[in-house]
Amino acid sequence: MSDSTWNMVIEFVGLLVNGVGLGFVAVQVALARRQARETQVARERDLLLRRKESTMTHLIDADDQMRKYQDHLPDDLDAAAVTAYVARAIDNEVTAREALVGYLGYWETLALGTS
Repeated sequence: MSDSTWNMVIEFVGLLVNGVGLGFVAVQVALARRQARETQVARERDLLLRRKESTMTHLIDADDQMRKYQDHLPDDLDAAAVTAYVARAIDNEVTAREALVGYLGYWETLALGTS
């Protein structure tokens, strides 16, 4: 075999080795991307679960406080009583206003914490 034939064989083997190496790197990049996506999904699931757990813990811990607010508030489904209560709160009746502000503030804080 001549020198030019050997050179072509060596070049071909070099190209083949480079191609295999490039293919290996491409597979590794694809696997790394997939693993990163799976990790992100797992983190998002974990965050959502922790938020739900902390919300439930807060609701359980604040149950006594909610009962105190509800002692001063009318039933939600009694429209006439709610209207009268809101009118008293607007007319600056201290007990009505404080209970209503505390009750609504509690639910606003909870909504902001879970959103």
